[in-house]
Amino acid sequence: MHTVGMWREGAAKFEEGDETEVGCVVIYPEEFSSVVKPGVLFELWDSGFFAEGQVIERCEEGWEVAP
Repeated sequence: MHTVGMWREGAAKFEEGDETEVGCVVIYPEEFSSVVKPGVLFELWDSGFFAEGQVIERCEEGWEVAP
């Protein structure tokens, strides 16, 4: 399981087709360090796919490098 924490400023209600920009962090960064980069497309899954997205920025701060 690859868990992603996502957040945005303020509360919001989303309808199908809406778009938003969120911050996120993966729980197991060593597994994703080579593929998380601007332009990469992804889908979110929770008992089925429910959203798609695109990485727009990668921040290195907070990412630990595996030995």
